[in-house]
Order: sequence, then structure tokens, then C-alpha cells
Amino acid sequence: MRRCLTWIAVLMVTTPAVAQDQPDLFQPFGNLGDGPGTVAATPKIATSLHPATAKPGERVTLTIEVIVPEGYYTYSIGDDPNSTIIKIAKHTGLEALDKGPRPDHPPKIEVTKIGEMDFRQEKHIGRAVWRQAFKRGDGDAAINGAITLSMCNASGCLPPEEFPIEIALGDGPEFPFTHDFTPTTKAGGQETPTPVSWHMELSPGNARPGDTVTLSLSATLEDRFHIFALSQDKNNGGLPTRISIQGLRGLEAVGDGFQEDKPFEKKTSSFPPATSSNGSSTAR
Repeated sequence: MRRCLTWIAVLMVTTPAVAQDQPDLFQPFGNLGDGPGTVAATPKIATSLHPATAKPGERVTLTIEVIVPEGYYTYSIGDDPNSTIIKIAKHTGLEALDKGPRPDHPPKIEVTKIGEMDFRQEKHIGRAVWRQAFKRGDGDAAINGAITLSMCNASGCLPPEEFPIEIALGDGPEFPFTHDFTPTTKAGGQETPTPVSWHMELSPGNARPGDTVTLSLSATLEDRFHIFALSQDKNNGGLPTRISIQGLRGLEAVGDGFQEDKPFEKKTSSFPPATSSNGSSTAR
């Protein structure tokens, strides 16, 4: 039987994310080799326009998800030759609320020194999601445009390729502001999933500056496993659970940090007492 525990922290949206200045960087298109990975180097692109139930005057969100093949990366939006470009040519029945699409996370910044010059690269590795908010007007709502991507790997870059965006209100998956992952351990050259899986969620997804949002972290454990409470005494039979937020972008912490959704179970043995949980809980 799998068991679930949840912690919750309350945050406040401060300001929309501000686009970073883009450096002048040109990475020439290189020979990517003759391997099969070169032939199959095609990104997966999904778009959506939700919520489908939005009424005139209400907010809707265009979401563009890009997943690049393993070993490849693409770039942030900018003016450089390899930069990602998202153009919204027409937004019928919609009024733009954001100046342009915004990424769901900052790119990875790498600075390479070549001679006396520093070359700055802003990379999106694996998966990137861009969102742009609109206000629905009267009549049908639809968006037409295109996204241009340049995918690169350690050998060089493929030429930029344009992909059309044609979507009506309610089309595509309704992307939640969630993320699921299972950590792994590596032994003997093989990666093995740990007995705990995590679900992270930031809600509501359509919050505006000044609104309160909630960050939830839920741990699902395999049977016979448990983790310790945030308040566990590390000198008393177990190490406490620690949740660390390394940075907030467009958010301000509200309250005293994470709280559990229910009291943790206390057990006493021949060792000093320890607080643990093998059930379901939430921290606020």
C-alpha cells in the first residue's frame, strides 16, 4: 500500500517575470554527426488555450510546451540568431494581457570565455513551457502564430525551424501548474527509483499580482517506509524532513513556512521517541 504525505506553503504573487537582457551570442551551426540521434532530433511541441469555460472579460492562458530530445537544448527568447522566437500573428476574440510569452522557469546560464570575450548562453534543457495571458472578448477565441526553435547539442546547432501555432479556445491539454518526479539512486551502473515519489503543485495557476497562491509538496511512500516530521529532534532517533526553497521569482513568502496537513504519528520503542508519518498529511 502506498502512503501519501503533503506539505503546503502560502506565497503571494508580486510582479510578473521580467525578461532578461539577451547577450550578443552566435553559435555557428555545426556538423552534428551521422548518428541516428541526429535524424531523430525533433522537438515535441504542445499548445493549449484554457480554460474553455472562460466568459467574455475573463482571463485565458496560451501555453506552449517544448520538449527537446535527450542531449539537446534550446535557447530563451531573445534577438540572437539561435534565440527562441514566438510570434502571435493573430489573436481573434482575445486581448493580450501580457506583452509576450513568459517561461515557467529561468534558463540555465552558461558563460564561456573564448580569448578575451565572454559568450553568455541562456539554455532550456529538456523541457520548457511558455505562457501568455489574454482576456476573452465576444465571439470565438483563437490564436495563430509560430514558434521558431534552434536545437543544439555538444557538437553544434541545427538550423532554426519554425512550427505553426493554430489553436482555438479549449484546444489542447489543460496544463496544470504541477510537477511529478521520483528520485533515483545509482549503484552498479544502474539507476533505481527510491521508495518515495513527489508531487509539487502551485495553485491557482491563473493568479495575478497581489493574489495568494499555495505551494504543495506531497510525498507518496511505498509500504514499510516512512519519513520524519519537520519537527523531529535529530538527536532523538531520526533526522527531520527539511524543505529548502532556494529562490522565488515573482513570489513573496507569506506565513512561517511549510506546515503539515495533519499531526504526525508518534512511536516509542526501546530507542528515544521519534515522530514519523506513514500516512497522509499536508503542511501549510
